[in-house]
Amino acid sequence: MKDTQFICSMLLLKCWQEARQEGVNGMMAVAFVIRNRVRAGWYGGNWIEVLSNLEKSSAKVEPPTTEIPDTRPFSIMQFMQTIDNIFSGAQEDNITIKQGGEVQSMGLKVPLAMYWGRLDQITNPWFLENIVRKPEQHQRIAQVGQLFFFS
Repeated sequence: MKDTQFICSMLLLKCWQEARQEGVNGMMAVAFVIRNRVRAGWYGGNWIEVLSNLEKSSAKVEPPTTEIPDTRPFSIMQFMQTIDNIFSGAQEDNITIKQGGEVQSMGLKVPLAMYWGRLDQITNPWFLENIVRKPEQHQRIAQVGQLFFFS
């Protein structure tokens, strides 16, 4: 196994654990946010470090499930087909951001999605105070089902 295969496997697992209830688009959106964090230099731009520290910027205090997905359902098979391209950057983020890395809205540039959470399941006081309640710093820029994405 190559290191990139391992990272893609961990990325797939974390996205499934965080967003499986929102289907393929939810899992892909979380993967794009994780990729945004790596590209932004979080934890030195190290994929493993970013994946290992998701809980530090999570909307929930409780860790996500420790279950491992069954790879037979169609949604997991679809997601598995995209994960390598998300990791490599070949897959354009067409869920949380438009092409070019930013959204043009009335001449303003809207930042990349860097956080996610379900508004009805926020248990982390830090996330509530510093992300949700500071829309001037962390705009809501996307929604997939019940999952909201913030800059």
